[in-house]
Amino acid sequence: MAVFVSLDGIVVEVLDVFSSFNGDSEFFLCKRLKDKSQFVMERSQFEEMFQLQSSRLTTQEKLQLFTSVFAGRYDVYAKSFINDQGKIQYFPSYDYGWKQLLSEKRSFQTLTDSVLKSHFRGETAIGIFPMHLDDSCHFLVLDFDEGDWKEAGLTIRRIARERQMEAHLEISRSGHGLHIWFFFEEAIPSREARLFGKKLIELAMQESMQLSFDSFDRMFPNQDVLPKGGIWKFDCLAFSRRSLPSRANGLCG
Repeated sequence: MAVFVSLDGIVVEVLDVFSSFNGDSEFFLCKRLKDKSQFVMERSQFEEMFQLQSSRLTTQEKLQLFTSVFAGRYDVYAKSFINDQGKIQYFPSYDYGWKQLLSEKRSFQTLTDSVLKSHFRGETAIGIFPMHLDDSCHFLVLDFDEGDWKEAGLTIRRIARERQMEAHLEISRSGHGLHIWFFFEEAIPSREARLFGKKLIELAMQESMQLSFDSFDRMFPNQDVLPKGGIWKFDCLAFSRRSLPSRANGLCG
């Protein structure tokens, strides 16, 4: 959870982020840490009054913590660029000259601390490949876009919490979708992670018949085993300053 402090010393935790009915503004659901009381504040007003509380961790310790939670493959990552239509696109972090090489001859740039720092500063945006070479993963992401994404996401989180599982919500870069992250204490087979995700969605559909869940797009990992070549689909990594502060590209529990 993100913890913020005001100029007069009030410390609050951001519990959730949601949009107004017409989508023109966003609101934070906050909790005061001193008395546990909760309140709602519009984003621009919140950003004027509060700032992120400084951490006592060193930069290196923060990076180590981040990579221990978002534990995907670090021998390769997804780079981004803006195409002619102004949209962001991604491609694997091939070394220079990869187009002239056969696929089996291509090599990758690794995901280093300097690349992560650039991502956090908003200088670039990267994606992470969730599946390890042994077909295991440390996290699962459910992706919802357009339609009933808000209601579907909140329903999934409720279903998970009722079963003592924590779901972390991330509003997508566009502001019209949602990623739901589940982190595992240790790596599990991707097949089991995907079965877990499918079961959650089935339970949510059974308990919320009024929702179509047409907004569900895909999950990451999006296959049980790696294809020949060793990489496949990636997920956009959270906490890029390109999305913060205008959009909540961080995680809320």
